[in-house]
Amino acid sequence: MKITLIILLAFLLSKSLFASELGWIDEQIETIKLPRKGVVASDAISPFVFLKKNSSKEQDSKNSTILSLQKADITGIEKPKKEIIDASSFDLSAIINSSAMINGNWHKINDVLKGYTLFEIDKDSVILKQGDNLILLSTATKKEALKFKNN
Repeated sequence: MKITLIILLAFLLSKSLFASELGWIDEQIETIKLPRKGVVASDAISPFVFLKKNSSKEQDSKNSTILSLQKADITGIEKPKKEIIDASSFDLSAIINSSAMINGNWHKINDVLKGYTLFEIDKDSVILKQGDNLILLSTATKKEALKFKNN
């Protein structure tokens, strides 16, 4: 009988000590629940931050070419001629869904860049159009350090 009374007394005493601790935890939770101010989604321009790197113009010209297409015959005998022009003034960094990051800014189809209209966005390339001139910008690189799998 004495043992059960001692155990019961110890249990009630420990429960009262833990109850005061739980009150402190409840106070801490209430202070955390207060609404906090953050960044408004409409004010955020881009969720990505890109650091500028030292890149050579030769590499950019390998990835970017301007195609000048001429109309083919109705019979389809003649193939369009390709004229390669330096397109290093455009730098394609990334493509996500229907948006492309060109020269550090996000663009969608029909946006105008230096007189060229963003004509088409594929999964690894972008086509800019100005009249009959087309510029093909590609994210495909031949760097051995980075390898991406394009499905």
